[in-house]
Amino acid sequence: MEGPGSQSFHFAMRVGPRWSNVERMRTAVLHSAEAVFGPGDVSEVVSTVTSELMENAIKYGDWRPPERIWLRVAVVGGHRSLQIHVECPIDEGSPHLANLRRTLAWIEGFASPRDAYLARVQEIVERGEPGSSGMGLVRVAGEGPCRLSASILPSSRLKVSATIELPADLQTNSIE
Repeated sequence: MEGPGSQSFHFAMRVGPRWSNVERMRTAVLHSAEAVFGPGDVSEVVSTVTSELMENAIKYGDWRPPERIWLRVAVVGGHRSLQIHVECPIDEGSPHLANLRRTLAWIEGFASPRDAYLARVQEIVERGEPGSSGMGLVRVAGEGPCRLSASILPSSRLKVSATIELPADLQTNSIE
């Protein structure tokens, strides 16, 4: 990310892990991005990636009470890129966390996220069996396109981030 003062877009919320909040947040992010970047592909991609990461957090987060009741969503942008961060509580021994790490490493093994996406589609076609496709994050990375990363924060919180490079015509757009 660029240095201090170069940020042109910031959206952050703490919400409950309810499925109904996914569409609400997708719409809020979409309209916020449209206010800065105008309607079009960038705003659509940012809102879609945000909602997909939220769905994963709700599906795989550790939502046992009492203190594990919030999902954090942030979209932060500078002159060249946007970063989407979704945080949720996680059981560090969860098989979902291990699967997330494997999936991100698998995506990184390709020349581009799009190549990983196409390889996963081909794998699903060749396998020809119904069930879990493991397509979620691969699709997000490939269709974004975006770079995905994950880290464990204090208090057993998982932060999954997506970085989207802005098209050249939007790289200087800011609200200074």
